[in-house]
Amino acid sequence: MKAKLFFPLLFCVATTLLFTACQPPAVNPDAANEALVKPMTEMILDIWNNGNMAQLEQLYAPDFTRRDIGGTAKGYDEFKASFENIKKTYSNFKLTLKESWVKGDKVTFVWNVSSTHSGPFGEGMPATGKPVSIDGVSILTLKDGKVVDDWAVFDQASVLTQVGYTFQPPATAATTSEPTPVK
Repeated sequence: MKAKLFFPLLFCVATTLLFTACQPPAVNPDAANEALVKPMTEMILDIWNNGNMAQLEQLYAPDFTRRDIGGTAKGYDEFKASFENIKKTYSNFKLTLKESWVKGDKVTFVWNVSSTHSGPFGEGMPATGKPVSIDGVSILTLKDGKVVDDWAVFDQASVLTQVGYTFQPPATAATTSEPTPVK
């Protein structure tokens, strides 16, 4: 009787092992992009902190789009012009990447910029010489290992407050609310 149970039990165990052992290993769909995060981090810091535009072409696709509160830049030349405007407005620019994570073709960075408001920002906002700390988030979309889309968001109201502006509600519905410098 024991022999009659042994062979069917052995068959079940062997079949189970055969089917589970022959399965392909689980693949992490994010693994390829996760491997890019460390070199991406180094290139991003080199671009923003050192102005190394050679890294731009290593990291970004030629027709990439970058969006931020200042507008949209398409491709290397528009990005470089936007970058120069930012650097003229904010000297002593230091970008720190605080956290990152990968989900599919997206890489998200949480960052901080510390700088000095040393140049005009837009029309009617002269340099103040005040220190500024800006926290933000960038979401990068990757294709074939290069950034094709870059969204950067941060709290512009916080930046304006740090350089001395206050916000007042409109007196009436007909007036607009413009930032007012603090004297």
